[in-house]
Amino acid sequence: MEFTKRLELKVEDLRQKAMEHPFVDGLGSGKLPKEIFKYYLVQDYLYLIDYAKIFALGAIKARDIELIQNFTNSQNLILNSEMETHRGYMKEFGISLEEANRSKPSQINLSYTHYMYTKTAQGGVEEFVAAILPCMWGYLEIADRLVEKFGIQEDNLYKNWLEMYTSDEFREQTYYFKDLINKIALTKTSDELDYLEEIFVNTTKYEYLFWDMAYKQESWQV
Repeated sequence: MEFTKRLELKVEDLRQKAMEHPFVDGLGSGKLPKEIFKYYLVQDYLYLIDYAKIFALGAIKARDIELIQNFTNSQNLILNSEMETHRGYMKEFGISLEEANRSKPSQINLSYTHYMYTKTAQGGVEEFVAAILPCMWGYLEIADRLVEKFGIQEDNLYKNWLEMYTSDEFREQTYYFKDLINKIALTKTSDELDYLEEIFVNTTKYEYLFWDMAYKQESWQV
């Protein structure tokens, strides 16, 4: 069994729970309240800044020039495609870049990105890939399933979001990292695979918590 299949089975219930979350369903139907999406938009913009930095750290950990190139290409996709979609929505909603940059990450947001930072800093390429994969894989799966369920309706406010996360470039990036972790897994012991699985499961949990945080517009509990 490929390692990605093992990971997929491990988080199957959690991913289904994410698909059924009202935030996610609202993206596909177009019925997600605008104020909730605006909160998500700023929080995810802040998240993507840190996510891009983690790819830079992954490149530092890599010794192979091809890995360095692919990690920096992915960083470029985050900064110039994903974040451009966010900037487009922010302009539409009257949120300036200055306002977004002055905003503070929520408790879940900060905890999530710091977990990925820590695992990448303490480990190597394998920990980096295990940490960042749930985000892109989850977004691709969610967007695909939303499009399958609802289509991409011209009058859906979140049409551009759906198109970004079902785009060929985003799909190719996700497939690359899935293939990479399968190759990495071939060289690892059982205990090492268990550790990578633990990282993957934890970041998948953070993905769900991020959707829920955004829907409830939560900041800090204290």
